[in-house]
Amino acid sequence: MIPAVPSVAPMRIWYQSMTDLDRVPGYARVLRQHVAAAGSPGVTVEVHGLRAGTYGDRAPMEVLRYPLGFHRALSQVLDNVEAAPGRGFDAFLMGSFVAPLLREARSAVDVPVTSMTESVLLTARSLSRRVGLVCLNEHQVGTATDLITALGLDDHYVVALPVDVPADEATVSAALDATAGGGELPDAFVRACRSATEAGADLVVPAEGILSEVARTHDITAVDGVPVLDCVEVAIAHTAMLARLLRSGAAGVGRRYSYPKAP
Repeated sequence: MIPAVPSVAPMRIWYQSMTDLDRVPGYARVLRQHVAAAGSPGVTVEVHGLRAGTYGDRAPMEVLRYPLGFHRALSQVLDNVEAAPGRGFDAFLMGSFVAPLLREARSAVDVPVTSMTESVLLTARSLSRRVGLVCLNEHQVGTATDLITALGLDDHYVVALPVDVPADEATVSAALDATAGGGELPDAFVRACRSATEAGADLVVPAEGILSEVARTHDITAVDGVPVLDCVEVAIAHTAMLARLLRSGAAGVGRRYSYPKAP
């Protein structure tokens, strides 16, 4: 007799975008469609944006390049982290290559808190020893390379470079509308991927959720035979894995030194 397959306990993941999603309805739509498709059996992923008006009339990357702007805009994420377990969520995912207050967030709650940056970079290291990053702009290149160094992964990353067109809200909105041709950004992304491969990369990471959605919208899964990672799906899968491990008792969080939880 074939043994019964054990049922999968339901799991809810809070996916925190670092964007005011009300300002970018096209991105909000494709992101929600993507996370719905990326979830595994028993896993529900809910997308949440930042408060309306968080960035005023500025683009997020224009504000986040400044340390004070970064802190003022993204400190609200910690409130969401603390609220998530009480609202029935089993894990919290920072769905951006901006990972604000990550140590503080992990010290605040007992559910796993992940960042797209860490999940994707660690996964990429398992898939390639020569990884290239494509970023939204020059400032993000600096942020991404700092994170690579902080994770001790410098030996695995050969290049980080920006797309060669301004990735403003209008350009992003056009890129996420496949029916209208996509505008400049998809071609710029492919050019950047090609430059990364020419520099020696044999795996490319779109170093922001928006770029990952552009790649998915236009079915850019590889450039010149070099794979392009789906950062949204990787981050969700990594988060669900950690939640299952903590739930089963197979793993635990380092509370003595790394992420001490206040009584």
